[in-house]
Amino acid sequence: MQELERTLDGTLYNRQRMAPLPGEPLYLCLSDLRLAMETVRTSEPLRLLDFGCGGSPYRELFPHADYVRADYTQVSGLDVPIAPGKPLPLADGSFDLILSTQVLEHVEDVGWYLGEAHRLLKPGGRLVLSTHGFFQDHGCPYDFFRWTGEGLRVQLALSRFNVDKLFLLTGGMRMALTCFETMPLDWRWNEGGGHGMVVSLFMRLLHVFKSGVHSWADRQFANQRVIDGGPASARSYIGLFVIASPAHPPEEN
Repeated sequence: MQELERTLDGTLYNRQRMAPLPGEPLYLCLSDLRLAMETVRTSEPLRLLDFGCGGSPYRELFPHADYVRADYTQVSGLDVPIAPGKPLPLADGSFDLILSTQVLEHVEDVGWYLGEAHRLLKPGGRLVLSTHGFFQDHGCPYDFFRWTGEGLRVQLALSRFNVDKLFLLTGGMRMALTCFETMPLDWRWNEGGGHGMVVSLFMRLLHVFKSGVHSWADRQFANQRVIDGGPASARSYIGLFVIASPAHPPEEN
């Protein structure tokens, strides 16, 4: 846990998410998430909860926000410690925006987490949430879930959210390149026979020329970065990005 906290507190961790560079680890999916985050950038003086904040890499996108940071790890500058399953010590309806970037897959009780987000949002407030569609297991310290677009819509509806926008991130060939990049490089040349040798060689070349491959993918597959999550959208994608609003309770007769 201490190693995780040092990583989340590190300036490199935040910079690689706020300003990722071609050639860096996970550039394709991190740069696509950063592109999606640009759609919610605002200078409005809103009250914002970074719910599972880590190092709060996207904080500067909200320069005039009353920015409240909550997490269960002891990262520096934390405002609210999270005790899973227990209400946060914050008033109902006290936030204009709740930010949840790459958190949901690490939450054991998703219903509790989204329920708290619903409780804490003002009427007309927004939940901005990103999570994984397809990605390697990466405990932080735990990793529980993956989502489809429709699955995430259902989960949010169960927690009384309306999905206003849903985008798929890092689809198609960008997804394939990310998967190859995250595969281990310790294959033996004879593993898998001739096909294994070809794949192993491709993986090594990809790592050697990673920066150029990333720049090429940005030019060649720009339409696979942030994809509208409608019925005709991509079927394969690394991440999901959602803007949702709390549903109004039904009127009593």
